[in-house]
This record gives sequence, C-alpha cells and structure tokens, in this order.
Amino acid sequence: MKVKLVGSFVLLISAILTMIPRAAATHECVLGYKAFCTYAPFTTLILILPIFSIWYDEGRKI
Repeated sequence: MKVKLVGSFVLLISAILTMIPRAAATHECVLGYKAFCTYAPFTTLILILPIFSIWYDEGRKI
C-alpha cells in the first residue's frame, strides 16, 4: 500500500511539473505558452489517470 501511495504522489508531482511555465522551452505547448513539457496538458492527463486508478483501487479495499 505504501509503495502505491508513494508512486501516486510521484506521479502527481510529475503531473504538476508538466504544467509549469518555462521561458527556456523551445516550443509552446497546446495551451499557448512555453511550458516545462511541450505536450502539456496531454502528459498531465496521462500522468493523472494512473493516480485515480490507484486511489480508486485502494479505496475499494477499505
């Protein structure tokens, strides 16, 4: 359970980091600004989906 919890928090932090603006980025993201990740918000969604899956699975076990 703790491994899943730590993993979900790592994914959450990674998802937040993909949306951070970065002036040194070479390309704009889909939202129109230069982000830490060029493919934001798609990468954010890809990282958030496993988080909800883990939390839903853990919630069902209680």
